[in-house]
This record gives sequence, C-alpha cells and structure tokens, in this order.
Amino acid sequence: MIPATIATAVAPETIAKVTRLFNNTAFDVVTELFQNARRAGALAVAVLIQSGGPDTLLHIIDDGHGIDDPASIVTLGRSGWSDETRRMEDPAGMGVFSLAGRDVMVRSFSRPDRQGWMAHIPASAWETSRPIAISPDPISRGTAITIKVPDSWLKTLADDVAKAAKHYPLPVTLDGKALPREDWLADAVHIEEWNGTRIGIFQKHPSSYSTHDGRLNFHGLTIPCKLPDVQEVDRGHHWVARVDIFDAPQIQLVLPARKEAIENDGLTELRRAVSVAIYRAIAAQGSHRLSAERWREAVDLGVDLPEAAAYLFAWSAPAADSGRNYASGERTTDTAMVVMSDFDALVAQPAAEAIATHNPFGGPLVMAQDAFTGYRWYDVLARVDDLRFRIVQGDLDFVVSATLDAPAEAEDGWVDAITLEATISHAGASIEASTAADVAFAPDEWTCNSVDGTSIFVCRGSSRTALAVADLFERASFEPSSDSDADSYDTQLERFQADAAERIIGLLEGDDAALESRIRDKLSGHYFMVPADRTVTVVINRERLEVKIVERAAPPTDTNEEGATALLIELHARGQAPDLVLSADTGNEKPETYDYLDIIRPWMRDRGIRFELVSYMPKRFKHWPPYFGILEMCLTNATLPSKSLGGSSCSLKYKKAPQDAFLKTWQPAVEAWDRGQRVIRLIGYDAGPRDTARANHALTIDDPLYECRSPLRDWQWHRPRCVSRIETEGLPVPPKSACILCIANKPDEIRSLPPWCLRLIVLVEARAAPRLHTVEGLWRKSTRTRPGSMTAFIRAEGLLGAEEVDRIVRDAPTDLIRFQDVAAAIPVGERPKMGEWLDRFHLAFAERGRGHPDTLAA
Repeated sequence: MIPATIATAVAPETIAKVTRLFNNTAFDVVTELFQNARRAGALAVAVLIQSGGPDTLLHIIDDGHGIDDPASIVTLGRSGWSDETRRMEDPAGMGVFSLAGRDVMVRSFSRPDRQGWMAHIPASAWETSRPIAISPDPISRGTAITIKVPDSWLKTLADDVAKAAKHYPLPVTLDGKALPREDWLADAVHIEEWNGTRIGIFQKHPSSYSTHDGRLNFHGLTIPCKLPDVQEVDRGHHWVARVDIFDAPQIQLVLPARKEAIENDGLTELRRAVSVAIYRAIAAQGSHRLSAERWREAVDLGVDLPEAAAYLFAWSAPAADSGRNYASGERTTDTAMVVMSDFDALVAQPAAEAIATHNPFGGPLVMAQDAFTGYRWYDVLARVDDLRFRIVQGDLDFVVSATLDAPAEAEDGWVDAITLEATISHAGASIEASTAADVAFAPDEWTCNSVDGTSIFVCRGSSRTALAVADLFERASFEPSSDSDADSYDTQLERFQADAAERIIGLLEGDDAALESRIRDKLSGHYFMVPADRTVTVVINRERLEVKIVERAAPPTDTNEEGATALLIELHARGQAPDLVLSADTGNEKPETYDYLDIIRPWMRDRGIRFELVSYMPKRFKHWPPYFGILEMCLTNATLPSKSLGGSSCSLKYKKAPQDAFLKTWQPAVEAWDRGQRVIRLIGYDAGPRDTARANHALTIDDPLYECRSPLRDWQWHRPRCVSRIETEGLPVPPKSACILCIANKPDEIRSLPPWCLRLIVLVEARAAPRLHTVEGLWRKSTRTRPGSMTAFIRAEGLLGAEEVDRIVRDAPTDLIRFQDVAAAIPVGERPKMGEWLDRFHLAFAERGRGHPDTLAA
C-alpha cells in the first residue's frame, strides 16, 4: 500500500558503508582529528608515533574539554558541538568515522560526569552495531586517540602529520618536537577581511599557478577552489588569491571530508570580493598593465584605476619558426610610435631589413597589443595595416605579399628594383608609405613557403651575399613539422639550410658556388669522425678520390665562467662598467648555475649594471602541449639535443639566437648601427694558451655588427688571477655552466647531479629511444671510460636505484604520449603545458629541486 506521507531518514544499512565516507589515508584521519581537537577548545595537540613493538601506534592527544557522551563518537551524523560551533562550521558529526575500519582506542574526559572514560573499537566494529564497552580511565582533560597504523601509512605518516599541522591554528608537536607552522596568507602583498574571511592577494609567475592548488584554508585544511585571478598583459604580474576562513557559515563545504566548496550564493559573493581585492591590490601598485577589458571590470566593481601604463615593446619581425620569436624587452613610450599588425614572416622579415635602412613610418615601430584596444592612448596610435613589395624586373612591374604570389613570367633571382609599400591607418585616414628594399619573397601558389616553391628576388647592386639572403630566407620561411613521424627539429633545420643555400647560391652566384655549398653540407655532418688533433683534406673529381690526414693543435672547447665574472668585476672597479650584461638560459642548466645567478644578479643590480636573461621561447605549438627549453623540446619531439645526434651545437638555437634577437631591439645597439658603428662585445677570454687560441679564432671573423674585445688578455690576466679577483670582491667562484643534458658533461659531473636531474636524463633517453638508430644516448657512442648512454652510466654507478630507472623507462614515455594525445584535443589557449606533465613526473618521486621545471602543480 502506498503511504500517505514520507519523511527523510537514514537507512539502518548505511552503517555498513561508513568505511567509505573518507579516503582512508593518514592525512585525512589526522586532519579530521585535528579539527575535532580545535572545536573542543584545545590549546595544543601532541602527536606521537610509537614503534618498536609488533605494531606501530599513532597517538593524537589534545588538551580540550573532551567528549561528554561516548555514544556521540559512534553515532553517524550526531554532533555534540555547541550551537555557536554548529553555526560557524556546520560540523557533520562524522569526523571520527574517518577512523572507520581501523583498530582504535579512545580515551576522553566527560565534563558532565566529571570523569574520564575509555573505549576500544576493533576494526570490525565500525560496520556493525555491536555494543562497545566503556570503562573508566584516569584521563583528566581532553582526548587521546590511539590508532593501530597500517603498513600503507608508514612511509608518509610523519610527512602527513607535518602537512596537516602547517596551516593549523594550534601548535602541534610530533614526538616532542614542535612542527613548523605558516600563516596561510604569508607573502601576500595585500590582505583584507570580508564576512568572516581574510582574503590575501599574491603576485605569482603564471607558470607557478594552478587551479588544483589549495585556495581556501578551513582552520588548517586547505581546499582547491576556483577563484578569480588576473593576468596582466605582456610579462606583467599574475594576481591570485587565497582565502582564510575563520567565521563564514555562508561558505559551505561538501561533507564529510570538506574537500571542495559547494557552489552557492555565498561562494559567488566571495568570488566577487576576491576580484575587488585583486583590483585594490593592483591599484595600490600605482601603475598596471591590465587589458582594457579587465580595467573596465575593475571600474564596474567600484575600483578606480588609471589606464594601463602607456608603453609598448619594440617591434621585431616574426620568424616562420615561431620558436625563435622573442618578445623584445625594449619599452617604447614615444607618442609617435607606430603599431605593426601581425604580419606573416615571409613579408615581415625582408620588410624589417628594409625598414632598418630607412624607416618610412615617422616613428618607432612597436608590437601590436590588441588587449589594450579601448584605452585612449592606444586607440590614437597609427597602425600599419598592410605590407607588400613592388618589384620591377625588365618590363614586368608586379606586387607580391604574404598571400599574393609572383606572376608566372617572373624569374627568381636578380631584379631591377624592389620597393616596400605599406598602408597605415591613423585618425580615421589611410596613408601610403614606401621605402627601397634589397630582398623580397613571394609564396608559391599553395602558400607552402617551401625551399623550391617560394619566389626569391634580390635587387641588383645589393651588397647582400647569397648566404646572407639564405639566412634571411630561413627566418622568413623555415617552419618545422611537428608531425609525430617527422625528423627532429635539428635535422629538418639542417636540411632546409643546405637546400636553401644551394638554391640561392645557384641563383645569385652560379652553379660552381652552389656545388661548393652542397659538398660542404654533405661533409659537415661528419666532423665528429675527425679527432681533435687531426686535419683531413679530401680531393675529389670524376676520376679519383684522395684523403690526406695530418696532425693539428686541438682548439680548446671549454668555457671560462671565471674570466667573464672577473672581467665584469674589474671593469666596474675601473669605472668602465658595460652598458648591458646579456645571458641566455636554456631552461635546463645545472642547479648550481641558477644558484650563482641569485648571487651575481643582486651584485650587478646594486651597482647599476643592467642585466638581461633571455630564452628561446616557442609561441605556436600546433597540436603539441606548449613547451619551453631544451628538455621540453626533446620530450615533445622524442629526440635528443642536436649535438648528441651529431649536429651543431644547441648554443646556436638556445643561446645565440635569443641573444641576437634581443640585441636587434636594444635601442643603443640600433642607434649605433644606424650611425654605421659596431657594438663592442667584451669577452672573458684570459691570457692562457687555451683562451688565446679561442680569441685568435674570434679575430678571424669579420662581423659587420660587432667588434669583439678581450680585455683580460690585454691586461695579461691568467685564470688564477681571475679567480683571485673574484674572491677579493667577496664573491664565490662561479661554477661551470652547462645543460644537464649536454654531451660535454664528464662522468664526474653526472655523478655530482642531484637525483631529480638524473631522473630527467633517464626520461629523455627513454623517450627518444625508439628513434635512436645510430647513437646510444646523450653521450652518442661508448668509449673506454663511459657508455654512450647516460642512463646506462647512472644504472651502473648506482646513482639511482635499478627499480627507479626501470620504472621511468617503462612507464614515463607511455604516460607522456597519452598526455600529448589528450592535449591535442584541447584549444591551444586552454591546453595544459608540457611543464604540467613534468611537474607530475617530479611529484611522483616526492622530490623537488632548484632549477627543475617548476610549473603547474598537478
């Protein structure tokens, strides 16, 4: 019969499921018992881990008011807390059930009965309703809970207790020693109270922020929660929030474990308050680089902000290989600056060369930043909307652009005239401008920009060499394939460079020059076969092939960090400090290199010496997760660094290229070149025989842009003198700088690396292994003193445990490929970064170190 009424109730069989209310981890149990101690008015909590007997026991003891009614601890949903506590925190009455399934002894003091009591709850009693005996106990205050520790807790138990105590409001001791505590809002740049909470605002680097991180702190229990964050434009601050909850019943948490917040009006209002707090923190800074959309949002929330600081970054032509594109650090505030739209590299690269000779736009060129559209100062700037080239070749007069190919009758190579033409919009008007150019490119009919299909035009009388045109063509057209079956980046680049040089030399210099270029390219890939103390001469024609080998003095290849540092110190002492100290970061230097930066950077800052650290920064990733640095490039493409594969040095791509790109936008250098002068490069070569050979080689290079000088050699300073000068300054001697994946690392240098670096070496070789056919690993080939695989060396030396190495080799590459496949289906703006996967890789081994990729926490 259908009942007339119904009412909510808890079914009796629910008791059989209590072991599944919590996740059964030590951290959850400790956290719940800490919360109960706090609600009971405790002033401190003591934790003891007792081992040595047949079982390990965990004791948690507080000095609160105790548990009045023993029945409350085994009555699901019953809460014995005061009305005020229930109002503030909404306790579920289930916290003790985090112990379900464990053998537990509870001792506590009952205030109404003025006596202590004890209950032993066997592991099997939690899922039944069998009676549990209560006996007297001499305890006179608080509660003491003893738990038989399962084996699965032992490894992390002490860490779990420390983690639970870190942001807990009461002092906690572990085995008699006070555990460290930290204010949840420590390091906040702005704090304000709102409706029973404290909202703290922090400045973070974008790569160190994740929505998976704890954002709410509920009396020591940290909870992930999606809160507003604000990212400033360019390389500006990333503003994020943390919230400390102390009396906010409107913020409700999912019971019983409180691992997430309930979406309700209270949480909506909290998010609005966080947004307001963020904008107030930004307002307190005095200036900002918010997008116009964010700025309007702040105004709508009642926070009065000025417009974003009125500067843009100097324009540099984009390369077709987006990984080479570098956001200039040179700020431009000139009100006459002209915004360059986002042009294809095929047009932008030769246009930049023409503009460097003569700028027809009447003001400095800056990169477009459309996020500023809506600011008065940005909207009034002139903007280059279109770039194209007009070419005259005999009777032909035609126009080419990134989308307009050359007519069929046009011939590649020399032409009579090239003019860069531009359309500029300003104050509602459209203006035309032009200037002479030396080089122009035009796409093929499919706009593939291939070596053979792209049209190449050079103006007669141009001083540009064929190789200079080839370099320009590489920047304008080379875009590596990221298909999973494509060759490595370096192989694709070397093939493109060889094909482009052969074609352009043939067009401009003739077939003999093209043949020479082709032969050089064929032989250059085999330089590693020649010992450092030999020179090989090859004579070849249709009838014979001769090979001659003679001895030579081997040139030094090691670096001299001591020389560069001593040079900087002494130049400053002599009142000749350089205008700029420029360095490049591969992203994977040895940890001690990053540590030394923390020493030398403040030293330079205190003396007014400008220091810039640049990096190779890819921007377009197609279907790959975004990646940065040599390590992430290798993992993305399942390859090894170029030199390990017999190619050219990684320094060209990861050090020289970003440094050259920066200098092309550095205003003092640009002005010097405009005056026909060269920029002076000061190099730390000392007067020793090794550096002398390197310096002499540098003198043979005729560079139209730079003049290299070696003051240490002029002063006759050898390396011991350099070391002495550094120590006299009170600075430590700098370590040798090298990427942890570098083929040049010696066995002792691998032995000195911390475990997290060794794991990365194993990971890179394991990821690349299926595609390695001619090399063994990062060291290429085995020698008498070491194997070709660094992994084999790490395993043989016992630097990592065999099981750990096997686990990385077996599991990590497969997991990474799955991560890449999932990321491919996500829009690039929301796509997880390769650094996220690396962070999970590190966390899997519960170790983090300085200098490893510290990006999003998983």
